[in-house]
Amino acid sequence: MCRSLSHLFSWKPSMTIRIPRAAAAALAFSLTAAAGLGSTPALAEIPGTAKTEIDHLLAYVSGSGCEFYRNGSWYDSKKGAEHLQMKLDYLSARNLVQAAADFIDKAATQSSMSSLAYKVRCAGGEPVTSAKWLNDELVRFRGVTAGAATPKATNVATTSAAASTVVAKPVSKVN
Repeated sequence: MCRSLSHLFSWKPSMTIRIPRAAAAALAFSLTAAAGLGSTPALAEIPGTAKTEIDHLLAYVSGSGCEFYRNGSWYDSKKGAEHLQMKLDYLSARNLVQAAADFIDKAATQSSMSSLAYKVRCAGGEPVTSAKWLNDELVRFRGVTAGAATPKATNVATTSAAASTVVAKPVSKVN
């Protein structure tokens, strides 16, 4: 009656382990899904004009030589631009940026960790909020690109409709 259970656990080299097809398919699917976990999400497409303006603002930050303040520390302009690019990638992957104003409001105004406002300090001057600094540059850039795209009128007495196509509208200020 006291029979050994060893016969239930013995294995011979001639024996093979068979995995049902459904289990094999589930394993293959889980390995494929796990491989995709570390990959970067695809970035949503930012409209052309917005992309041009955002790319300009990132290059402006990077090449400014100004210091960029976030979370209690000052960083050089290149580190500031890298940080803003990282935030843009995150927001863009979630299709949350459709205009340059979205980029400024959602990525370049304040820390999402501490809620402290980002600041910019150029040549040892007084710090200004990054929102004001970037909005001012965006207005300037739009004026330059609007002037380059539209031939300059030689007649001063233009209609208000024609003049309104050349004048850049300021973006609402964000604190």
